[in-house]
Amino acid sequence: YFKDIQGFYSINQKNPASSSVEATIKIDSLTTPVDKFTEHLKTKDFFDVATYPEAKFVSTKVEVTGKNAATVTGNLTLHGVTKPITMEVKLNSIGAHPFNKRDAAGFSARAVFKRSDFGMTSFLPGVGDEVRIFIETEGYSQDDAAKK
Repeated sequence: YFKDIQGFYSINQKNPASSSVEATIKIDSLTTPVDKFTEHLKTKDFFDVATYPEAKFVSTKVEVTGKNAATVTGNLTLHGVTKPITMEVKLNSIGAHPFNKRDAAGFSARAVFKRSDFGMTSFLPGVGDEVRIFIETEGYSQDDAAKK
């Protein structure tokens, strides 16, 4: 997993299609249970952190697909290549946070893409090509933070 991810999302409850999300991942923050494996993933064989220190996602379209569900399409820049990907997103909760009462929203998101589409082709087909992203996030309203 990545420890350093910064971003924001904007939710328009009256017009969800105008909502948006943006996130930047510091690739060097990658960690796995095996230190040698983590370091190998950061080399030119895979992420090439020295050349491509960040990955970035910027949404281009939000489409409601059901109650508390949407697809979010956007551009993922990874390993120097920008390509569209689509995430399946579930709204887990929106409203006053149960502990601190601040306005908050929580989401789960999933996406699948091929690493080879982003120029990461080392060790194919021996090492899988399919990448699965799992995101769990919670954020607070900037308006609510400004009130406090």
